[in-house]
Amino acid sequence: MTIEQVAVETGIAVPTLYKWRSTRENGPASLRIGRNVRYRRDDVAAWIDEQVAVVSYKTIDAARAGNSAAIAVLERHGVAVA
Repeated sequence: MTIEQVAVETGIAVPTLYKWRSTRENGPASLRIGRNVRYRRDDVAAWIDEQVAVVSYKTIDAARAGNSAAIAVLERHGVAVA
């Protein structure tokens, strides 16, 4: 996938993806083929899945700490917080 395709699929701006790539700060794994930056579709999908898991765990932790907004999000999705 091109960086533009990844931007469309993830909703992340192209400059942000370039920054993450240069700093290795975040973002899906990428590779260079000649002068072109490319992403494997499977790597992008795996990275998206990781982000969903991180957000979910943060939301659960916040709900357990009594954050009412986090509790409301989890209740909307049918997740019980113990």
